[in-house]
Amino acid sequence: MEADRQVFVKFVDGIKEALQQEDYAVENALRIIIKQEETKKIKIILLDRKNRDILVKTDVHVDTTTTCTHASQLQ
Repeated sequence: MEADRQVFVKFVDGIKEALQQEDYAVENALRIIIKQEETKKIKIILLDRKNRDILVKTDVHVDTTTTCTHASQLQ
């Protein structure tokens, strides 16, 4: 199930590269669009649940910014 591999974060430039640099197995990072307008949130799909769980516990660090991550609530 894809929902157990998803996290949501506030948009930060370079977040996908920062995750890959920290050795997270990222499948995709997509900016969320609602009613044809980009939001300030990104959905990150990781390759497995273990990566997602670790990311939720540690958050994301891009340059000097720390971004809180939230696991998908869908089941």
